[in-house]
Amino acid sequence: MSLMTRITHSLGATRNWRNATSIRVGRQPLDRLQLQLSKFSTQPPKRPRNVKETRFILKLGFFCLTTATAGISALVYWTSGGHKASRSASTSSILPLAYSHFTPTLVTRVEDSGEPTKLITIKVPVNLVPQTGTDPVYTIYVKDSDIQVERPYTPLKGIEEDGEMTFWIKRYERGEVGRWMNRRKVGDVVEVRGPVRTFDWSLEENKWDEVVLVSAMVG
Repeated sequence: MSLMTRITHSLGATRNWRNATSIRVGRQPLDRLQLQLSKFSTQPPKRPRNVKETRFILKLGFFCLTTATAGISALVYWTSGGHKASRSASTSSILPLAYSHFTPTLVTRVEDSGEPTKLITIKVPVNLVPQTGTDPVYTIYVKDSDIQVERPYTPLKGIEEDGEMTFWIKRYERGEVGRWMNRRKVGDVVEVRGPVRTFDWSLEENKWDEVVLVSAMVG
């Protein structure tokens, strides 16, 4: 190869190396510019739901559930007549036995009926026994005078002519009134109010020849 040919090849190689270098060097600012422009893209980025949104959804669901529960409870309370009187009702020794107030009664008999139950008989003063009669199926609210809590109980035989009512009461570990009643002795005072109808017998009168009542719990 002649000297002139070698010089020509050398010049060509040098020119190609300069062009390649300029391309590599020139592309670096362009790449950085594209990266910066991508940060200002008008397309909204796809991102996962953050913690705040998840908490908001959970709080909203809890609020709806609580509101629905409160509404149902208020409806049951109103339809059951709970708004008419409460355990904070006054006590009267002169008015006949009624749901609007408490009446003092005396414990006349306490019988063990197998642990942890007792048959407890209380007596309403004869002059305070309702003269209009009572419904066949009803409950009487018994108040724990120590902590001012009341619970409904169903008399076994209703109110006798002499004012006596007998209850079969079971003592539960977490039952406030049941434990309190099981500690009563003959001569103790127990405040009650009622009766409260628990079954409208008039709607079923003469409809059935026999009626079977099943008790699932003794309060």
